Amino acid sequence: MNSKQIRITELNKTIERYLTNATWCAYVKDGGYQGERLGVIKNG
Repeated sequence: MNSKQIRITELNKTIERYLTNATWCAYVKDGGYQGERLGVIKNG
């Protein structure tokens, strides 16, 4: 696979990830996500 094919494949993976996570995308677009890490266990 050449570099152009790799970029296209990775772009397609990214698009698929966004399409399968529409709830998260809406959360980000609505301003709910402020750059914090998600899914991290906090001690204490």
